[in-house]
Amino acid sequence: MHTVKGILLKKTKFSETGIVLNVFTEKYGYRSFMVKSANSKKNGIHLSGLAPLSILEITAHISEKDKLQFIQQLTLNFPYHHILFDLKKTSILMFLNEVLLKLLIHKAEDEVLFRFIESQLKQLENTLEIAPDFHIEFIIALSKTLGFKSEELHYCSANHKNASARTEFLNRYLQYMAEHIDGFTDFKTIPVLEEVLRK
Repeated sequence: MHTVKGILLKKTKFSETGIVLNVFTEKYGYRSFMVKSANSKKNGIHLSGLAPLSILEITAHISEKDKLQFIQQLTLNFPYHHILFDLKKTSILMFLNEVLLKLLIHKAEDEVLFRFIESQLKQLENTLEIAPDFHIEFIIALSKTLGFKSEELHYCSANHKNASARTEFLNRYLQYMAEHIDGFTDFKTIPVLEEVLRK
């Protein structure tokens, strides 16, 4: 039995009593977990209400040979109290979720990357007034953590003052990252994010 922290990337209803959670864990990388009795309080939380990129603490038998691990205990390691009631923060969270799902699927163990993402999510939650370019700074720092920050694309908030300019830079930077990451294209949350941050 192992207890490990993880970041929720996706949840999928498996049956009337089960949900599959796709999670990037601190110690084991990308893993898929099955939780039975999804609507039961015995697992510690209501799984149907789990937010994207929730920071979890998972107790499970983790085996390299099994594609699906069965969770014995699941709790929220760091509950979100502000993100889900702030439209800007929620829009940023949905974009980050889309980015990380494309990036981390089948990703091996990377504790440095995990700690970076965890710290950024906590900052998103704890910052009272989130900057409109938080997601851009995240993407740039993410590429640096991964080891391929662009030396040609430079972001400056003074030069990207409006939502359209920020989105243009974001799209260019994501195109650059797609040269290093397979399947890192077609981000559907960007138009919504641009519209929300324009207000």
